[in-house]
Order: sequence, then structure tokens, then C-alpha cells
Amino acid sequence: MNKFYIFVSVVLIALCSPTTFAKDKGIVDEYQIIKANYVVQFKEGNYEEAYKAAENLLHIDPTDPVAYLKLIMAARELGIDMKVIRHNFAPWVSESNMKEQELKLIADMLIESPRVGLNLKNIGDTHSNLKK
Repeated sequence: MNKFYIFVSVVLIALCSPTTFAKDKGIVDEYQIIKANYVVQFKEGNYEEAYKAAENLLHIDPTDPVAYLKLIMAARELGIDMKVIRHNFAPWVSESNMKEQELKLIADMLIESPRVGLNLKNIGDTHSNLKK
């Protein structure tokens, strides 16, 4: 029995070593870089790169509802079948609090709603009619 406790203690010490924390910090830093890259790529209209970035975020943390929403947004722009994405990613997305539930609901709304192109002329006409 005594050897078992020593073994468990050694394992716990190894898991709590500074290198373990440094590795975790590396993952956090990598996540932040990928997240920033997603924003840049999406804003510039590079939706394939944004999609890849969101996918990488979900590979790091498959429970992240924000990364899931980002993946859905990029997929919509690319015309990807989002029901396949829902099937592959939604079961893992966390819904442990109201914020996470709301984010997943927004993602589901984007999946279910039709993709309609923006017709700026009609928007301008509607805006003109509202002024009258």
C-alpha cells in the first residue's frame, strides 16, 4: 500500500510541475493567436482561413460555444452544409450556463435560417420609405 501512495504522489507532483503549467500557458497563448487571426481573416473576407482558425479553436477546446459560433459564421459565408457541422461539433459544445446556452441558440438559428444575399438597393428603398 505504501508504494501505491508514493507512486500517486510522484504522479501528482509531475502533473503539477512548472513545465505542465508552462505547456498550458503555451496553449492559452496559441488559442489567443488563433482567435485574433480568425477576426482578421473574417473581417478581410478570407472565410476559408477564418473557418480553419475556428476549427483549430474547437480542436483546442471543443466545448467553446464562441468558437462554435465563429465556425458557423465562416461556414455560412462559404456555403458549407451547416447541418454537417452541427452533427460533428454541437454535441461537444458546452451549455453549462445561460450565456453558453444563448450562444449555442444563436448558432442554431444561423444554421436553420436561410442564407439570403444582401440586396442593398432594397434596403435603401426601405430606408427611404421609412423617412416618408
